Amino acid sequence: GYTLVQIASLLESKGVVSKTAFLNLTQTPDGIRQLHASFPLPETTLEGYLFPDTYFFQRNESPVKVVEEMLLNFSTKFYRPYLKEMEKRKSNLQEVVTIASLIEKEAKAPQDRTRIAGVIYNRLEKKQRLEIDATVLYALGKHKDRVLYADLKVNSPYNTYRVAGLPPAAIANPGLNSLVAALLPEDNNYYYYVARPDGTHIFSRTLAEHEAAKKQARKEQGR
Repeated sequence: GYTLVQIASLLESKGVVSKTAFLNLTQTPDGIRQLHASFPLPETTLEGYLFPDTYFFQRNESPVKVVEEMLLNFSTKFYRPYLKEMEKRKSNLQEVVTIASLIEKEAKAPQDRTRIAGVIYNRLEKKQRLEIDATVLYALGKHKDRVLYADLKVNSPYNTYRVAGLPPAAIANPGLNSLVAALLPEDNNYYYYVARPDGTHIFSRTLAEHEAAKKQARKEQGR
């Protein structure tokens, strides 16, 4: 669930690579063109493709080596094992990675991942705006415990309250479970969900059900 900026900051704090060098390599077309991977790389950002895992690097490591090892891990753990499934479903890799990043940031309970994936696909199919708070936070560039109405007005292609469809790229680097959920979503007829205090979600089919669910969630929070 870390963003490229968070990964870069962590690597710099450990003395592995400089934050600037890492971001120049992963967030610019010129940087990405220097890299090799067994799958097609996006042109402008590698957000979503750096596989979360435990890595062992030397201090003052080559930024290219660090990034390519993370890309290799993405290929080994997800791309190659699920390539036939993606081809069978005619899934677009960039779309799967982007949806997986939304799931990663939204789902706190493991059992909710595939269900949230189903909601996202249902809303996309119906051409409903996704209205996912995590995309607003990514657009703002900072974490907040609560997204305010004023935050929803941020002018960004990542703000799914204002822009229809998926954001232009992932908003984090998702783990395997979120990637698989994005590829193999639950087939359901839910269009809404709201978080409960324990991290699980209440799922709803209609706006009326959703409003009732929000009241229930607020009640559970003692508000």
